[in-house]
Amino acid sequence: MLVVLLLAASVLYFVMPANSPMWLGFKRFLLLSIAVLLPYTAFKSFQFYRHSQALPAKLEILYPVAAGEVADLREGCGVVVYRLSGNALDAIHKQGIAFFQTERHGRGYSLPNDRHYSYYTYNPWQKSPVPDGWWNPEDYWFHCADLSPSLMREIEAATLKSGAYYTSTYELRLMVIPTLGYVVFAFNG
Repeated sequence: MLVVLLLAASVLYFVMPANSPMWLGFKRFLLLSIAVLLPYTAFKSFQFYRHSQALPAKLEILYPVAAGEVADLREGCGVVVYRLSGNALDAIHKQGIAFFQTERHGRGYSLPNDRHYSYYTYNPWQKSPVPDGWWNPEDYWFHCADLSPSLMREIEAATLKSGAYYTSTYELRLMVIPTLGYVVFAFNG
């Protein structure tokens, strides 16, 4: 969106006289748009980066597919869906659950002296289906994010049959779904 606005502004710069009322109005609109969109874009970028730090390093991700969260200053819950890289998918297809056996720490918290080390230390990985109750509608884990219902149904269906992998901590859940090429990170707390 920001790129489109800047492109439009550069085109209008050469087309309109600099002192025309339309150009002055557009400049105000452009500055206001940048003032609103820039902080929002920075926040979203930080949000995706922060959540990616909770993923084990071997889970090479390309970009976020979808994200949603409800948070206040201290606590929150949400879901972020990332696209797995082709290299990671190939390795998972070749190695199966063995790929995950050494991956029990978030990439941003892998040093034992880090104060968040234990929080981002996952239980041993398991093969799907996920445990009963993970998709309970009354459970807030995956339903507070307000993601696309079709995406959530697709993820739920893939994790209720074999072919996916999952792990968790007290407040985190992590699923890898090779058939969809997704890493699903959920947090509640």
